[in-house]
Amino acid sequence: MNDFLSLPKIDAHIHYNHSRDLVCNLGKKYGFRYLTINTEVPFFPSVDHQRDIALKIQARHSSILDFIGTFRTLGWELQTWSDQAKMEITESLNSGARGIKIWKNIGMMQKDRAGNMIMIDHPQYHMYRHPEFPSYDDQIRARDRMLDKHPGLRFIGEQELADKLTSRWLDHWNFFNTDKLLQSGDFTGVFRGLNLSQNILEKIYHKNAVNWFGL
Repeated sequence: MNDFLSLPKIDAHIHYNHSRDLVCNLGKKYGFRYLTINTEVPFFPSVDHQRDIALKIQARHSSILDFIGTFRTLGWELQTWSDQAKMEITESLNSGARGIKIWKNIGMMQKDRAGNMIMIDHPQYHMYRHPEFPSYDDQIRARDRMLDKHPGLRFIGEQELADKLTSRWLDHWNFFNTDKLLQSGDFTGVFRGLNLSQNILEKIYHKNAVNWFGL
């Protein structure tokens, strides 16, 4: 437990969509920083509200929280949409966003007037058992085409109460840092922890996020 507390850690994928301090205070207790990802999910707060929440929390916990911005796809068929999206991206970056999230509504939900999926570049959503959607290979090719157009762009594919967070953190720690026999609801039977070296643990918990997101 002492090793877990002393190792600097970054949770690089959370959605901090409320203004309460609980999770940030928990991060301070256990040595975590966070990267909250603004996302255009229908049941999330609006994109603008998510950014405002991130900035308010960041003002109170600047050493704990960074954020990834995003943009709205509402009105994408209008001639003004491109300028709107560019403005939202610019506003997020100027506010300190570490990157921009492109959600799976692009490539999986949004359709053009002919009924075809709008493809841009978010390939990490496997469409096994969903033939009505573009395939994984289609998503990969769409990503590659976009990256070819923007060779300087760094692309990262991706995917809460205090007791649940703490339990998850400690379960992951036991898996990575020990050779204990473990169990999981996602796995039948028992398995042994990986007992990784300190150097690898530092990469998993801290250095990779620092290097990729510039935290």
